[in-house]
Amino acid sequence: MRRHRRWVTGGGLLFVMLLAGPVWLLATERVAGVGHWAEASRAPAGLAPTPV
Repeated sequence: MRRHRRWVTGGGLLFVMLLAGPVWLLATERVAGVGHWAEASRAPAGLAPTPV
């Protein structure tokens, strides 16, 4: 029984820790969430190297 409770507690703690990062980013508005994804610009961003 102790082993089962330890696994459940550890899994719950891991789940909370994995969710903490994205929740923090959304709470502090560091993610641009304005507009709809279909309205995004299709212009190249110039990040990839030119193919040879």
